[in-house]
Amino acid sequence: MNKKGWMRIVEATMAVIIITGFVLTYTAKREKAENDLTFIITPVLEELAEDNAIRNRVLSSNKENIGNIEEEIKGFVGYRITNPSLGYEVKICEIEDVCILGEYPADVMGDIYAVERIISATLDQNIFLPKKVKIFLWRIA
Repeated sequence: MNKKGWMRIVEATMAVIIITGFVLTYTAKREKAENDLTFIITPVLEELAEDNAIRNRVLSSNKENIGNIEEEIKGFVGYRITNPSLGYEVKICEIEDVCILGEYPADVMGDIYAVERIISATLDQNIFLPKKVKIFLWRIA
């Protein structure tokens, strides 16, 4: 009997199993990344934290004008999240407070993802009153 032929069949079978395993693993990771919306929110929050004008408006916010600043940040976020099948909301809170989504959106399909970022003063500012900015993101049904 020719044992070289059997060895080549075993090698080919092992190669097919390895390649199939790699493809299945890669596809599962990609689907998870596409379904997790926190990957969309995080860069937006990073950009928001680097914008000095918005940072100063957030830090100077109080109970009277917080709604206006949240609307301004919603515009900032809306300009960066261009997918029309995504809904979002922005909240500004004190550091020790829990930022909650006021009213549950009626058009939610699936989970609501939330990421928050602490916005603090720069070194050249005398006042240290940090705030927390939280962005909620969901798929629209």
